[in-house]
Amino acid sequence: MDVATLRQYVADLADDTTVITCGRRGGEMIVAQAARDRGLPVHLLVSADRTTVDPTAAQFCTSFEQMPDGSSASDHARAVLNTSDTLVLMMRRPPEHPASWHSTTAPIHRLANQRELRYALFVLEPEAGTAPYAITQPTDELLTLPCALFVQTVYTPSPTVRMVSVTGEQSVYAVLLNGQLHRGKLATRANWRLVRAEMAELADLVATSETV
Repeated sequence: MDVATLRQYVADLADDTTVITCGRRGGEMIVAQAARDRGLPVHLLVSADRTTVDPTAAQFCTSFEQMPDGSSASDHARAVLNTSDTLVLMMRRPPEHPASWHSTTAPIHRLANQRELRYALFVLEPEAGTAPYAITQPTDELLTLPCALFVQTVYTPSPTVRMVSVTGEQSVYAVLLNGQLHRGKLATRANWRLVRAEMAELADLVATSETV
């Protein structure tokens, strides 16, 4: 589901988008590969710490930049944000600390928060109960990431129909047809299961009508 969600996000990007990535393993490489498959330019901006870079990263970039040896993580974060118009964060959820995150990309998150940037956040669920950067010992370096809006693909009954959940100031379940809103409905703590089931049924109906 995470892979499909990230690939769909790339599929919905504008044709003149350039993807800027730090080349780290996981969601960044899924997005980079999907962007290249679409023919979008991908700029790789590697930090001075080369140990976190995916060995396949160079295959999916059209341009490359490397921070000089000795530069700090903060220098890298500043370079990423100064180069970007829009920030999308992808993090795995540490199972023992579901409200906070800590990783090698933390400096980018901190600087984004300091600049009061509004950004999208994909929270990738742990696989088999583990996460690469899960916090297993007590720490005072927990990092809470506020975000303005979170969109997740919940159900895809056909290539042209998607059901998504949108969480922000309000929660919504919506059905998209060819990337455009077909119908949506507000959800509350009391009715979200019913709304989700209703939108899933609608998604099936729309998908069926598309194939008839």
